[in-house]
Amino acid sequence: MKVIFVINPSAGTKSHKKIEREIEDYSIQINLDYSIYKIPEEKQAGKLQSFIKEKQADVVVACGGDGTINYIGSLLLGSKIKLAIIPLGSANGLARALSIELNIPKIIDAVVRGDFYNMDVLRINEKFNCFHLSSLGLNANLVKRYEDSNSSGMWGYAKHFFDTMKHSKAGKYEININGKEISKKAEMITFANARRYGTGAIINPDGRVDDGIFEVCIFKPFPWYALFQMSYHFFTGNLKDSPFVKIHKTKKVKVVSGIKENLEVDGDIEGSFTEIEVRIMKAAIRMIR
Repeated sequence: MKVIFVINPSAGTKSHKKIEREIEDYSIQINLDYSIYKIPEEKQAGKLQSFIKEKQADVVVACGGDGTINYIGSLLLGSKIKLAIIPLGSANGLARALSIELNIPKIIDAVVRGDFYNMDVLRINEKFNCFHLSSLGLNANLVKRYEDSNSSGMWGYAKHFFDTMKHSKAGKYEININGKEISKKAEMITFANARRYGTGAIINPDGRVDDGIFEVCIFKPFPWYALFQMSYHFFTGNLKDSPFVKIHKTKKVKVVSGIKENLEVDGDIEGSFTEIEVRIMKAAIRMIR
């Protein structure tokens, strides 16, 4: 087995040199055939693809956050190469949704055992891949503020949350889902492959990443005082009980907005759009269990 550890030096706040040493020490200890690739500041997908091909990798380990996983995972789609995760980001949403903790020997042991399964991936506008969660509205606007401010960490999100809430306005959407046309005002629409955010908030209580469907979570306009009740539902896994949330299971959806909306994909803003089409790519990648 040949394994490549792809480290994103700009991810999170942890000591990457220490992480790299731990990867090397344990890989040597178990006689693992491994290589390390560090993502340059200016990402060059072609160079990483060439490195993966040159090393004839069986497994690529994404060492970073959700954006790193998306970047590396997207390169592996359509191949037989498996994907593993060492969570080094600020939020680590997908890793937490999959119950993957920062335990390097445990992760490497799972790779060596071949402990993988088929995971679905969302395809958005036939351009973007989503491994975790994507959204329009409130959360996307929060991420945009976060990115524009050059903040970092969970406190950075918290700092911009109330400003985003203060200026938030419900959008008007035409939604085609399961053959039905729905007209809705919504604070937020989330396309959910996984169950939870990195904060632990469970947005998709019944979601699974290997069931061949995804969930569209529509948040209706709500008064400010309902935020406390919704927060309770978020963190207890009972969001579907909220009168302000409707969750639809589907294999594809089209959302049309009267104005351009920020699109957030796996924690990054990918632009603004008036039309969003999402479909499931069933069993698109082999992911560490």
